[in-house]
Amino acid sequence: MLDKLYAGRNLLYGDIHEHAATGGTSDGKFPLEKWTETLTDLGMSFEAILDHHQVRHMYLEEFDKFCYL
Repeated sequence: MLDKLYAGRNLLYGDIHEHAATGGTSDGKFPLEKWTETLTDLGMSFEAILDHHQVRHMYLEEFDKFCYL
């Protein structure tokens, strides 16, 4: 039944709530480089980085707007 529903569509797999160690007030355990590597290893398409009180990660060179939300 689901095969019919998703026919002709691309499925994306990802995580919608994580934190990255980007300095400042971030409480993440791993830097963006580690997340990128892990996403590739797990076959995931995206990761939502939701660091509290900051958006520093969005301005880092390693931030990929096609990989991170």
